[in-house]
Amino acid sequence: MNAKTLRMAARMTGAALLMATLSLPASAERRGDARMGKALAEAWCSSCHVVSDQPPQPATDAAPPFRSVANNPAKTHEYLRTWLLEPHLPMPNFQLAVPEIEDLIAYIESLRDQ
Repeated sequence: MNAKTLRMAARMTGAALLMATLSLPASAERRGDARMGKALAEAWCSSCHVVSDQPPQPATDAAPPFRSVANNPAKTHEYLRTWLLEPHLPMPNFQLAVPEIEDLIAYIESLRDQ
């Protein structure tokens, strides 16, 4: 498969996951587990993002710290879900499952300043 075909397949998979998630009744939605999300963030995201304040980590200029994402009013739960479901550059395509995405979002939301 060439890169264009792979991108198209990833988009179609992301769109299907998004449609499946959005079609769930509100009572069936699963809110994530922040502890699991932190573990995922440390394993998958920490090479580019600062995912925690403890201990301080280096970050790249291109990837915002998770605390900054958490405190950006435009980065709602729905925005983050869509962002993580849809493959996009420069972020690698980790192809996270919906429960993993919900865990990551729960962790990010736990970093909001009170």
